[in-house]
Amino acid sequence: MFAVRLAAISRRAGTASVTAFVVGELVKVASIVGLLVLVWALYPQLHWGAMLIGLILALKANLFAFLVKT
Repeated sequence: MFAVRLAAISRRAGTASVTAFVVGELVKVASIVGLLVLVWALYPQLHWGAMLIGLILALKANLFAFLVKT
């Protein structure tokens, strides 16, 4: 959604502004924090260490795949 929004702004105004980028990043970070709070509310017995390690590994899976492939 963030990339689509920046592309739409750059097509409309000619160039993407720094303000649009910063606002998009703030919305992205706020949505991630909101999702983590929602997980905390829905799953009170969640083991946070395992969840955060799994989240980091999922986000870095493309790096690990690149390292294994070469």
